[in-house]
Amino acid sequence: MDPLLSVDRLSALPPSVRTIAYEASRGSFRAWLKLQPFMDANRGPAPASFVYLPILFANLAPSRFRSTTTTDINIAISMALSSMGSLALFQDVPSAALQSFWPRMWFWMQAIEQNKDKILAEDEEQPNSEPAVFVLLHSLRPLLRDEAAARLVHDTPGIHAFVARIWMMHPKSHSREVTSMDVFHQFVGNCTPACHAISQNFLHGCNNDPNVLAAHLLRHVDAIVAACKSSYNAVPRDALFQRLISLTHLITTFPKHELHPALLSAGIVNTLTTALDRILALPNTGSAVHDALDLLSTLIPSQPGYTALIDALDAGLLRVLMSCTIRYPKTSSHSADTPTEMASLIRTFAERVLPAGMVYFRVLSSLAAALAQTRGIWQSTRFSEAEGARELWREFFEITGERIPLLERYVLSDGYGCRRCDNPGCTVSQKSSQLKRCAGCHKKYYCSRDCQARDWKHSGHREECRSVLNYSTKFKLGARDEAFLHCIVSRDMTALKAEIAQKRREYADSLDAVTQGDSSASAIASSSSTSASASTNSSPSATHLVLDYRTGRAVPSLVPTTNVTAFLTEVVGVRSAHAVPDVDVVVMLDCGATVLVRYMRMGDGDGEEGCGVGRAADSEATGI
Repeated sequence: MDPLLSVDRLSALPPSVRTIAYEASRGSFRAWLKLQPFMDANRGPAPASFVYLPILFANLAPSRFRSTTTTDINIAISMALSSMGSLALFQDVPSAALQSFWPRMWFWMQAIEQNKDKILAEDEEQPNSEPAVFVLLHSLRPLLRDEAAARLVHDTPGIHAFVARIWMMHPKSHSREVTSMDVFHQFVGNCTPACHAISQNFLHGCNNDPNVLAAHLLRHVDAIVAACKSSYNAVPRDALFQRLISLTHLITTFPKHELHPALLSAGIVNTLTTALDRILALPNTGSAVHDALDLLSTLIPSQPGYTALIDALDAGLLRVLMSCTIRYPKTSSHSADTPTEMASLIRTFAERVLPAGMVYFRVLSSLAAALAQTRGIWQSTRFSEAEGARELWREFFEITGERIPLLERYVLSDGYGCRRCDNPGCTVSQKSSQLKRCAGCHKKYYCSRDCQARDWKHSGHREECRSVLNYSTKFKLGARDEAFLHCIVSRDMTALKAEIAQKRREYADSLDAVTQGDSSASAIASSSSTSASASTNSSPSATHLVLDYRTGRAVPSLVPTTNVTAFLTEVVGVRSAHAVPDVDVVVMLDCGATVLVRYMRMGDGDGEEGCGVGRAADSEATGI
């Protein structure tokens, strides 16, 4: 024990206070209450005020909790809570004293949490006051200010799970001046790589359920945004923005495979985009906007088929990105309110995330609606004159200029929108507008409530609906996406006709060189036998046309028929489980952390002949 905490130091107090102080240190609640005015009046510059620290230390003795009566235990809890809260008011407490305090504080934190039901019940009678259990977080503040004490706190087994449980209790604290919530974010920001597995311990505080943690993260984001927009909020907006940044940093500490699927399933994309849309117009939001967009740029492409992009577009992502283009031009990238990387972050969306999703019917439909809603922004003088705007968005507008007219023609074509009821036992086929969409997953359509109930009970929809599995299972294109992709490929093959013909002529010339023994073409000849090369000669059937849509635009290339499997394995990371069929076109799509390969025969207008799905990371593929 640090000598500063010895009860003998109370002898330095004036006689009128000394007796009360000794009684308070022995557990007298009445004396403790009498001592409060003296402590408040004499809490001056250190070290003079430290004379009261031995009383706080004595009140945290574990033996005080071992009383046999409920009344005595409740009094001991009240004095411990008050002592921990008072410690936070002392400035510059020496590190050694703080480290002596911590074991006793940790004992009482756990004991008080076990009695939190009674404490919280008492808090409900005073709805405008800080919950007593939150004092447990507030009391960490002086320890987190000191490097050695903070390390001791973080190295304590179970502290991160404990803090997570306390944090989950009260998301409404963002709407009023509650210093404990600031301490929580200070605690999270204080976690360094040297801390012991904060993500796992935090998850343990949420019953080891990523879905529980994800749900609470969303509740807090919603509460922060509501507080930002409220004119009656007592918490400064800058503090709220820092809390939003802190939550995004917390999310990044978790392994993607553990938390990201749960966040997507809980609706993080919609929630975070809505938050950005609401706070963007507020001052000094640059850092919060940047960090949230950075997280979205990671989450959206991680979902198969870019279906998360639909939620983001519907929630106002395009409006946010274009508003950021105006508000954060390149010339002001070093101002206090503008993250340095904002321009490159917008470019990530405009040149990679948005274009990669434009091959999907539903994504492009949402994007077309978002473009119509933001017309006033991107046609404005401010947008066109913003430095870097034309460069950042040029590729985006070129691709939408091609795809949206195609989408409109497709929508107006005969038979558009017809699909079967998703109940496997039903044969009804109607337009999508006539079917009822599942309100849970928004993915399945039914002709009646009876069909929905049957699919729920007997065909596995109960397990699929709004579950993490929705975002981790193999992705399969829907009927509309298949048909629309066929339209895109047909259009691009026409537009690229001259370029494709030139590539085929170059390929034929290289084959002729092989048959004539040209050594410069030996690398091509090595992939097939001499007889095969001679027989195929310059025939287009000797090659497969590959259209790579992973960057949004079709990038054509020719691959020898005998080399298609090797090409997919090497370039895309796909090992097809079956031989590549005799088709005209191999189409590669970005499928969110995966590559989706479609095989199409374009001559007779049929759809795809087969497909393979592969992960670029581990080069595994399966057939759908």
